[in-house]
Amino acid sequence: MKTTLKPYIALALISCVWANIAQAQSSFEEDSAFHFAGYADIGYGLVQGGGEDVFSAKFAPIIHYQYQDWFLFEAEGEFDFEDAGASEKNAALEYASMNFFVNDNLSIGVGKYLSPVGNFIQNLHPSWINKLPSMPLGFAGGHHGAGATPNNDFGIQARGGFETGEKSRMNYAIMVGNGPELIVEEAEDGDQYIEGLDLPAKFDDANSDKAIGGRLGFLPIPNLEFGISFETADAAFAGTRPADAHEDDGHGDEGDEHAEEGDEHAEEGEEHEEDHFESIADRSYKVFSFDFYFAPTEVKNLILRGEFASTKLGKGHEDEYDHDKKRWEAWYAQASYYFPNQKIETVARYGNFSPAGGDRSKQWSLGLNYIHKSNRIIKAAYELNNGGSGDRALFQYAYGF
Repeated sequence: MKTTLKPYIALALISCVWANIAQAQSSFEEDSAFHFAGYADIGYGLVQGGGEDVFSAKFAPIIHYQYQDWFLFEAEGEFDFEDAGASEKNAALEYASMNFFVNDNLSIGVGKYLSPVGNFIQNLHPSWINKLPSMPLGFAGGHHGAGATPNNDFGIQARGGFETGEKSRMNYAIMVGNGPELIVEEAEDGDQYIEGLDLPAKFDDANSDKAIGGRLGFLPIPNLEFGISFETADAAFAGTRPADAHEDDGHGDEGDEHAEEGDEHAEEGEEHEEDHFESIADRSYKVFSFDFYFAPTEVKNLILRGEFASTKLGKGHEDEYDHDKKRWEAWYAQASYYFPNQKIETVARYGNFSPAGGDRSKQWSLGLNYIHKSNRIIKAAYELNNGGSGDRALFQYAYGF
């Protein structure tokens, strides 16, 4: 989402003033409490093979306001700057929701929220939590990249957890939201192509029905968790944009492929005049995700985690443009080990992403971190990329507050 930074900067400054008054967390009324938090990072990427080096910076303030023990308002803004030969600024409201605590096992949230589908986006993506300077391939939907999982939505959700045994627990999240929109491009000859999915939440609902989804997590023992997620909806056709006007948002290879297809269709113009194709209509949208976390007690400070996600777009009518089924699929596996005496952490991650209509990308990421404090981390990593971008050396300092 691109927009002027002025209103967001004003919001950030107001938040800082509030934080100073409240001294980060304090009660300014008998039954109320205010908390200012968030994270920030700066990073640099050296691209091998003659690509542009990248400088990036992010500031993500988070505001919490709690009334008694039954109401919580939370909101996060996100301000990004990136310079890779040309500077780019992005500002967005990551989430803003009102939460009502019904009891110890249930809370109801209303507003814009991080999608409960999957685990990385809702729990691990902040830079001071993510153990590598970059996100796994295919898990950056809504964060200036292509992805196989939704980022956030606008609607209502229920969250909670409960004990299932002496040591076992279950947690859950169920949501009803507005769902995604189709990103449809129109070539000069009038042909339309589904270039991707607009996954961030929209206040206006263009879908013919609501998105329904959620996640169920099971911890048979405290240091092991399995999670299963799903979402189903009708992805809305919300309009078209010129095929040559879209920016590089992580669909570069796919965009080139569509451009080539556009040339082919242009040569078959007479055929299309006879076919009389209709505009693209809403398509069935289904997401399935599986994730796990394991910290073996036999090897202290070792953490293993991973996630698989598959997004499917249903087949359209034969008289529609671009009516074939589409699928985005991604998975990653990660291992990290922390040496407490040296405050050093080693990380290894393998990722795999197959976009609809594009080439499969594979990536090895090897990282070395210095944990200055529990909320301050200096990262260095090297990425080996097969498909998509070239190999990269990445450096980042992240701070959570």
